[in-house]
This record gives sequence, structure tokens and C-alpha cells, in this order.
Amino acid sequence: MKKDKKNILELLKPERSNQTRDDLKDFCGKKNDIYLELYDEMSKKPPKKALNTLSFSWGIFFAGPIWFFYRKMRKLGLIYLIIYLSVNYAFDNAGWIINGALMGTLGESLYIKHALAFIAQADKMGLKGQHRQNFLKNKGGTSKWVVRICVFIFIIAFIIACIASYEMAHMFDGDMY
Repeated sequence: MKKDKKNILELLKPERSNQTRDDLKDFCGKKNDIYLELYDEMSKKPPKKALNTLSFSWGIFFAGPIWFFYRKMRKLGLIYLIIYLSVNYAFDNAGWIINGALMGTLGESLYIKHALAFIAQADKMGLKGQHRQNFLKNKGGTSKWVVRICVFIFIIAFIIACIASYEMAHMFDGDMY
């Protein structure tokens, strides 16, 4: 773990900045501006404080654990899903606000660390040029399947809600009084 952290911190050094920014562009995909800005902010800080840089994302606040799966952070997504369900159960209606605030604040920073870990892995593997780009694009970016699954679940839930609403509305027709 310490060796991995050391390799990640190397990527924040000014002499690595251009290469790391190019790698982040490949890893993050089309909408990489937010992550490049956060990386720039991290690289300006002393190494021990760099990885503790935080920012807030409304997208993560509202999407919750889905965002982690969407950004291909499956382990973190699963951990956050368990935390999300536990906190929602423990705090009832306030749970989603607590979860949203927590992950909305930590999410982008965790994604940068996730990206830097794969960039460090590409360095360790000695990948260059197109092989490096392909590796980073494959490991990063977004998962189209998560979007499709979420849309499918939403449609099914909407249909079930409509059917239940219809049944409830007609359940008491003429039988109430």
C-alpha cells in the first residue's frame, strides 16, 4: 500500500504534470475538465496533503452509489452501496442527505486517486503510446451498461408504481361507504 501511494505521489510532481494530465484525459474520457482541475489543485499542494484534496459534486450527491459504478469504481461502489443503505436505514429520511453530502464531497477525489493508481500501474507495466492509451481508456471512462441497467430499473419501477396506483385508485370504487 505504501509503495502504491508513493507511486501515486510521483504522478503529482511538476516534472510529470504534462504526461499525467494526458493520461488523465485518456482515463476520464470526454468530460475530463473537472478532474483535470482537481488534479491541478492536488499537484500544487505538498505531497502529504495532495491526496486529501476535496471538491463537491452535485452529480454524486444525487446519483449516490450509481455514480461509482458509472465511473467503473466497482469496489468503492459496492462499499458505498452498503454504507448508503445502512445510513438510510439508520437515519430514515435524513440518510440520503448525509450520504449525498459525504460522497458528494469525497467522490471526485476518490476518482482521481483511482485514476492515478491505474496510471501508476501503466508506468509499472512499461506501457507507452497507443498501448498505454488503450489500457487507460479501457480501465477508466464510463460504463454504458450502468446507464442502461438504471434506465431499465427506472422504467420497471415506474410501470409497477403506475399499476399499483391504478389498482389502489380502483380498489375502493363504490366500497368505501
